[in-house]
Amino acid sequence: MEYDILIIGAGPSGCSLALHLSKTDLKIALIDKETFPRRKVCGGALSERALNQLKELNIYENLLNSISTTKSYGLRVFTPKKEILEFNFKDHSDKDNIPGLLCERSDFDNFLINEVKKCNNVNIFTDVKISDIKINKDKVYANSKDRSFVGKFIVGADGANSILRTKYPSYRKVSDIGISCHFKNVSGFHNDNLIDMYFLNETLPGYFWIFKLPGNKANVGVYTTRECVNKNKLNLKALIKQIISNHPEISVRFNNAEQIDDVKGWKLPILFKRVFDRNNLYGHRYLFIGDSASLIDPVTGEGIGNALLSGNYAATAIKEALSSGAYYRKGLEIYRNLLLKKLKYELKIHLYGRNLFKNKTILEFCFSLIKNLKLINLQISKRLYKY
Repeated sequence: MEYDILIIGAGPSGCSLALHLSKTDLKIALIDKETFPRRKVCGGALSERALNQLKELNIYENLLNSISTTKSYGLRVFTPKKEILEFNFKDHSDKDNIPGLLCERSDFDNFLINEVKKCNNVNIFTDVKISDIKINKDKVYANSKDRSFVGKFIVGADGANSILRTKYPSYRKVSDIGISCHFKNVSGFHNDNLIDMYFLNETLPGYFWIFKLPGNKANVGVYTTRECVNKNKLNLKALIKQIISNHPEISVRFNNAEQIDDVKGWKLPILFKRVFDRNNLYGHRYLFIGDSASLIDPVTGEGIGNALLSGNYAATAIKEALSSGAYYRKGLEIYRNLLLKKLKYELKIHLYGRNLFKNKTILEFCFSLIKNLKLINLQISKRLYKY
């Protein structure tokens, strides 16, 4: 089965790439080991960056018409000393300006793959687990138990456990941990459905989160570092139960709540400096996007926006490479340059914040400054309200 592009992974990054290449004459195979809809162990918070990518693809209105979403206008942050900061981006003069949407992640992924199904040049293969990849001078080969795919180019869009990464290991040494589940009848949400982030002593520099979903549901979870887990010898499943049962401000919100699925965890390969090394992003006839490229935000743990963005940038680079015949590293340099231009400055700030938030005293001091100094609050808000 011969194609121009083989995309391994049909999550946000893989679907983004396929959609951005849908107006070309390239023949594309989009391959995923799961069937859809699937339960994805992840939050379903769509940031402004994610929404802008959907708008660029002209599918934002389709999203609103296809799945249930909750409008969210920002963040509400709780410090260990119970200080509360609100970052509310609601623009009362422009009611159509929605900085974020909250949805079931399984619904969002299913929506994306349904949009790809409309593309005449993309063949979708689900329930196909690629187990072996070979790349030579002229072709790429991807094999599953009972299928073989041949292409000119292959893209790893299959997340933290990317099969392509087994051939081309990355420089990433930092993989955080997320764990989440869903509840019904959680109370105490902000009127503007702000995402609640509780920075707790046990989770620093990470946090415990709650955000509202359609149908009176809530996504609940913990995001933290491996360092924190090992240092505090944490069992994250037990920690979630402990927080919900014993934390004074949180437990009251779950008085009438009902857990509706199991707690599950996943690895979060985060963005750090060496991610931008060429060997980490691409090589001869291959390229990595989304979580497989380690593009998760190192402060918030959010990855959907950068996943969609990387699919966009990869499409630009691949079109250039294929049109010029430059399938090698130099021909894909545009991908790295676009990522650097968009994320390099942001990365420095977020890594700095990540290091500060490891210390409770420093975290409290930083949030106190943010809360009391309007200029700093404005600057932080601009960084959170990112394009």
